Amino acid sequence: MPLIFKKEPEEVKDIVESQINRMNMKMAFSTPRLAGLVAEAPAEPIPSKPLPVYHLGLEDLADKAEIEASIQTGWQYMVKHEDEVLASAETVLDQDKNPVFAQVSEGPLVEGTVQAIDYAEEQEKIKDGKYEVRILMVPALYVALLWLVDKKNKADLAIPIAPTTTPLEPNNVMTMKEVMEILQKSAKDLLKSQPPGDST
Repeated sequence: MPLIFKKEPEEVKDIVESQINRMNMKMAFSTPRLAGLVAEAPAEPIPSKPLPVYHLGLEDLADKAEIEASIQTGWQYMVKHEDEVLASAETVLDQDKNPVFAQVSEGPLVEGTVQAIDYAEEQEKIKDGKYEVRILMVPALYVALLWLVDKKNKADLAIPIAPTTTPLEPNNVMTMKEVMEILQKSAKDLLKSQPPGDST
């Protein structure tokens, strides 16, 4: 069974599509690949594969290594032209929990996300299951994960997204439990090294 890409709220979809279209029409992309595409020819970059984005704070992680402590903060799209992913487009939630457009990004994390998804789709263990795809971010540890929510057996998997920090390895399937234990240790070590009150 292919990976499950959860359908985003219509409001989020409308915000992203309208913003990408507006930036395209006004040639307002600041990222080099999209800007170059628009300059060379009429371009129609398309947002695709919406992924819910979750964040996990350092103190929450250090206190308890449970994925349930993560909070959804927005959505991330892959921005494609023809079959090539050129960038990502992101929304976040404002203080009233309403979605707002955040940014268009290019760079290693976008490429790493594409690689992680491609890798996941090739794994027999994942093909035989039923997994919903999410992104889990731990900004304080500079870690991003492809979070595969197991809809059959409740045994979530995780794939570290390149670039990542050791001992995690990019494009390597791990159980979420294994990853959380590693991240908890890293969180505790980092907190010990910080002055009081200086945490994320």
